Amino acid sequence: ILYTQFALWRQYPAEKGFDTANWDERRYLDAISYQPLNMHYRLKLASFYIYLGKAGPAEGQFLKAVKLDRTNSVVHYDLANFYASELGGSRLDLAAEYYKKAMSFSPEGFQPDILDNAYKNFKGDYGRLRNIVKQTDVANHMFAGFLRDKKRYKESVREFKKSVILADKNKNRYIKADSTNWIAIIYGWQGDISGAIKYFERAIDLAEDNSYKGWIYRNMGNTYLNSGDFKKAESACKKSIESDPSAAANYYTLGNVYDKIGLPRQARDCYYTALKFTNDRYLLEQISKKLKEINS
Repeated sequence: ILYTQFALWRQYPAEKGFDTANWDERRYLDAISYQPLNMHYRLKLASFYIYLGKAGPAEGQFLKAVKLDRTNSVVHYDLANFYASELGGSRLDLAAEYYKKAMSFSPEGFQPDILDNAYKNFKGDYGRLRNIVKQTDVANHMFAGFLRDKKRYKESVREFKKSVILADKNKNRYIKADSTNWIAIIYGWQGDISGAIKYFERAIDLAEDNSYKGWIYRNMGNTYLNSGDFKKAESACKKSIESDPSAAANYYTLGNVYDKIGLPRQARDCYYTALKFTNDRYLLEQISKKLKEINS
């Protein structure tokens, strides 16, 4: 027991000599000898070998840890990171194999972290990334959002479209609606207004929740506003308010439309109404700026 506690709790000294390194290693090995089926201790020893720059021993301990718990996403993730590192030989094919296993066993909340590390280690290689993601509507939707946040819009749209197809097969209406909405938003960002509106209209038809439908109408309003079509922007924003009359952002966006076309009184009314429905700091700051500009 003392050996296992010492191996887990001891901090590395500031200055390491050969004897000290071996002395620590012996205690990790002793801890494993007491509990040879304990995957956690083997990961500790693998990490210790990485610290020492011993690639072979580290790999061996990682592989033993994987055998002890084949469905543990963290073990596969750690091994993938090792193979992707210079110490592990930058063996990206092996790294991809274990990232894929990590993705398949991980909870949804851990998957973006796995993807982010894989993205860095693969230097943004879309093909390698694509191969580690499960072919499900939820996984594709998450992957598409990840690519969107990396500003990889072409690939993001491709993955959102795949998630729409998969969601349709699985009758997952929410994923289908949200993916369609994001396709529209990205098209709008890229200046494809007709494409954006087409997908916004599809998303509205799919949306079952009024507040969500209000968000889609607001996105449509912003797209029209940015394209200079103020009449259609006003109409879409009013529909967003009809769908969700308690969403501050809906009033704020309509206020922006009125401000843009030179109707300060209507814009002011919208901004003051928005204040009644929000305590969001960022939105409050934006509304405050708009009101100062109008009242100055």
